[in-house]
Amino acid sequence: MQLSLRILSLAALFAVSLTSCTHVEKLGDAFTGEGTGEITDLGNGQFDIAAAGGFSGNRSDTYAKWDRTAKLACKGGEYKVIKRDWQSAAYPGILGGIIECTNKKR
Repeated sequence: MQLSLRILSLAALFAVSLTSCTHVEKLGDAFTGEGTGEITDLGNGQFDIAAAGGFSGNRSDTYAKWDRTAKLACKGGEYKVIKRDWQSAAYPGILGGIIECTNKKR
């Protein structure tokens, strides 16, 4: 009984965490240099974004994926980087940060 309640609570927590994102990439693109990353709308034209790189460890692929994600958040327009950094050792290969859209396409 306790195990099933724990599984249910974890499933609920996972579902709630997904609703805060405006975009979730395809599972196949999650740890490759393809596709786009994760976008969370912070309001006022700002977005928290993250992109996971490929297993090859090529950081340029991750930067390119991060850029595609930022442009997607800004509907194809330009953006200003507020913060961008590599996540901690616990999450290697994930580039995260905050951007602000500088166009009027939103």
